[in-house]
Amino acid sequence: IVSMAKILQPLGITLGEKKAEGGPDFSPFHAQGLAVFDLKQDGTHYFDWHHTSNDTLDKIVPDEMAQNVAAFAVVVYLSAQYEGDFGSALEEK
Repeated sequence: IVSMAKILQPLGITLGEKKAEGGPDFSPFHAQGLAVFDLKQDGTHYFDWHHTSNDTLDKIVPDEMAQNVAAFAVVVYLSAQYEGDFGSALEEK
């Protein structure tokens, strides 16, 4: 995880202090014991549009989308290459 965080630093993403829980979309997976990552981007305006009739593609900020895609690509690639496992969320309890 620390190695991933170092690779993500140039994207402006740093290692958080809290344990990942997966947020509302992935917390059920975490509850079943799957390891999850929480990549936190600036969500200042997230709920300005989220699930409203104005939640349309023209609201996407290209630089923010590029950062998001790059961050998830790094995490997915490095996770696939990792020779260990990330443990179980159930082990943490």
